[in-house]
Amino acid sequence: MRGDFDEDEDPDFEPEWPDDDDAYCYRCDNTGWIMICPDDMCRGAGECMHGDGMIVCPDCKGASGE
Repeated sequence: MRGDFDEDEDPDFEPEWPDDDDAYCYRCDNTGWIMICPDDMCRGAGECMHGDGMIVCPDCKGASGE
């Protein structure tokens, strides 16, 4: 029979929680840049071929792409 594990019983028990230091930016998908180009071909390729359709992510300020 398998019982419930009580974390108080094991002094070496450490739950696996993600570190808050490595915050994930969902707005830019952790690249540091977001696309503002309205061209469908650029959006399909994932980068702007015009050269001015990408801006630094306003949420992470580009820190996620480092």
